[in-house]
Amino acid sequence: MSDDHGHHTTREGWEPLEHQHLPQPTYFPSGLAMGTAFIFWGLITSWVIFAVGIGLFVAALAGWISEIGHERKHHESSEPLPPTDAC
Repeated sequence: MSDDHGHHTTREGWEPLEHQHLPQPTYFPSGLAMGTAFIFWGLITSWVIFAVGIGLFVAALAGWISEIGHERKHHESSEPLPPTDAC
């Protein structure tokens, strides 16, 4: 909901949600799904297709895990540190 000036307002008794970081879109889940499909297709056809499926699955999984790690590191380093109480 916004007022006439474009400012966001909240309804009475509601609180605005705090900003949440969303991950960037990626093709790794699609690669993982394609690798899985090739693995099962290779089980009934050829060991070559099976091997391609394993390779694609492993590469997509490793890439996705790596991307998540880099994104977490970047996100954690950009957050301000919480204040410490000096007693």
